[in-house]
Amino acid sequence: MRIYLGPSTLPNRLPTNTTIGTGMSEKSASRDYKTALQELVQRQADQVLTYRMVGEEGPDHNTTFVEEVRLNGQPLGTGSG
Repeated sequence: MRIYLGPSTLPNRLPTNTTIGTGMSEKSASRDYKTALQELVQRQADQVLTYRMVGEEGPDHNTTFVEEVRLNGQPLGTGSG
């Protein structure tokens, strides 16, 4: 899963147009993207990440879920898996 961070949804102190999880070395490949995003955001104090399921598709035995991540209440991006 990749989480895309768009320029219009980020505070000025975070990089824009960033894709979390690209360029990861083999050593860090076992880390998940959610953890990488949380660590990036936690570099600044008073940042709050929340996650919300916004959709699901497919049969019960093979469901794909769509999640939205919000930073300080503002939509930041979506991911599916």
